[in-house]
Amino acid sequence: MDRNDLEELLIEKAIDGTLSAEEAEAFEVLAQERPALADRVRRETELHGVLRAAAPDRFTPFFDQKVMRRLAEAGRSGAEAAAQQIEESLAFVFRRLAVPAVAACLLLAVTNVYQAQSGPFGSELSVAEAMFGLPPTGLEAALIYQDMP
Repeated sequence: MDRNDLEELLIEKAIDGTLSAEEAEAFEVLAQERPALADRVRRETELHGVLRAAAPDRFTPFFDQKVMRRLAEAGRSGAEAAAQQIEESLAFVFRRLAVPAVAACLLLAVTNVYQAQSGPFGSELSVAEAMFGLPPTGLEAALIYQDMP
């Protein structure tokens, strides 16, 4: 084991409270060298205490069987209900976003048309080409694009 592995082992044992007397001395030396380590161990010890206090001592008899039975029942009857709920949620979100999305598309199209009309191909572009920001096609456009950096 290298030094890092030994340090991690000491840290884990300090958190669990299973340090031997010799390991406790080694940990104290390590904690004095690195104060952040002692703080880390203190925080993790508190966290482990909270987790232990929150954990149930045991589950009621046949708990796992009850959970599996309910999951199976929910899988059979809940699949359609879940699909319906997802569909309703998506419809609600898309209804709320429909008007702003259409407004953004129209704003983008108007901006593209305005900018295209003031560009080098202003009168040559069709409205569709201008709305979607498409470059013109043709020999003249190819020659102009060839000269651009």
